Formats: sequence, C-alpha cells, structure tokens
Amino acid sequence: MPDKNNPFTCINIKSYVHLILDLNELNYDAWRELFLTHCRVYGVHGFLDGINKPKDAADTDWDNLDNLVKSWLYGTMTRSLLTMILKPKLPANSIWESIEALFRDNKHSREIELDNELRALVQGDRFITEYCQKMKAISDLLASIDAPVPEKTMVSYLLNGLNPKFESVSMLIRHKDPPFSFLEHVQHLFLKSSMSTGTIPRHPHLIMIMLLSYSARRQQQQARHQTVSAQQILLQLAHQ
Repeated sequence: MPDKNNPFTCINIKSYVHLILDLNELNYDAWRELFLTHCRVYGVHGFLDGINKPKDAADTDWDNLDNLVKSWLYGTMTRSLLTMILKPKLPANSIWESIEALFRDNKHSREIELDNELRALVQGDRFITEYCQKMKAISDLLASIDAPVPEKTMVSYLLNGLNPKFESVSMLIRHKDPPFSFLEHVQHLFLKSSMSTGTIPRHPHLIMIMLLSYSARRQQQQARHQTVSAQQILLQLAHQ
C-alpha cells in the first residue's frame, strides 16, 4: 500500500485518478477534482498551483517531486492530448495551467457548438419521444459545462423544431396563459401524438425518464442559484 508520506510509492496513478482527461469527453472538471484531491493527499498540490518552489537551481528534491507530479499528469490524459501538452523542461505548474487554459477555450467553443446544434434541431421523421430525448441530451451537455439552457429557450426550440403535423397544437399551446413549462409541453405533445395515431409512440419509457431527470436537474440549478444568492447577501451584510 502506498505511503502517504512518500509520494514515490504511488506507482500506478490510474488506480487513484480513474478518469482519463479527454478534450472530447467534457470531463475536465471531474478529472481536475480527482487529480487535485490525490495531490493533496500526498502533500504535493503546491507543485500544481506554483506555491511550492525550488530553493535554488540545484534543488534535486524539488526537481524529483516536480517530475513525479508531471508523470502523474501525463499518465491521466489521452495520447492526443498528451501530444498537445507535452513540452520539454516545463514544470508541473506550467503544464497544469496549460491544461486549464486549453479546456477553458474548448469549453467555450463546445458551448457554441452545442447551442447551435440545439437551435437547429428539428423533429423531422423522429417520434416525439426521440425528438424530445435528443433535445434533452443536448441540454444536459450544455448544463454539464455550466451553460444551462433557460426554460423559455428550451420551450421555444422545442416548438420551432416540431414536425408540421403538430402545427395546430403548437399554435394553441404557444398562446397558453400561463405558458406551459418545457415538461408540460413534452407531456402535451406525447398525449397528442398518442391520440392522433391511436398508438403509443415508440420508447414511451423515455418520456418518464426524461421528465424525472429534467425536473431533478432544474431543481439542482435552482438550489445552486439560491445558494449563490444567499452567499451574496451575507457578503453584502458583512461589508455594511
């Protein structure tokens, strides 16, 4: 068993950081938390934030630990990412910052890409269940990179992309007062599809799964917003 007082006893980093960092997987935040936690356990997190600095140019103890942390970083990323990051003689802190900058830039471009995909999504020949599930999947990806789609926007995208056969019901629910939520739109369209065809649409279980998960995610976002608001109020009171 590795000795927490001796980082060099940790040979297989993948046994502790179970995620492989990948530009295409949107897993930077989770990977960062796992990697930083691991470094804190072994007391070498100062090599990531730059706090731990060498005493002088001949500080071999610092150099050995820095190389160890670098080897951990290199061992938890894809080959393609390693090719982008790998540069000779860079300390672990510089590599850590390069990774963060790379994923921050990629996060922004990914947000634009997903938003365009959601905006352009149309039902076409899809069953209503498949169309709504696809829309929710893209929305979940946006939420995972801290870019949640507002409720009104989701409703607008949903209605704009509907098959023309739903035009009449779309016009009716557009003018509903008070307006339907996204979940209520999904339920209404699901029932309309069932009534018009006399059959249950394919994959009806997806509707229930989608309703439950979407509702849970919205509640989490509201709770996070309330927490941030409460913190802001406390900060304001503290400075009065």
